[in-house]
Amino acid sequence: MKGEGMKTIEETEKQLRTLRLHGMAQTLQARCLQAQQNGSMSVLDVLA
Repeated sequence: MKGEGMKTIEETEKQLRTLRLHGMAQTLQARCLQAQQNGSMSVLDVLA
């Protein structure tokens, strides 16, 4: 993914499904919203 810009949630969900990570794809939007509301956590922290 080197050299690629930021992805949309839809693109990220598609990639997660391609990697057979359907559970993560289903909860991605909720996790991103959680990170946004928390303010002190990055999206990557929430996904970990």
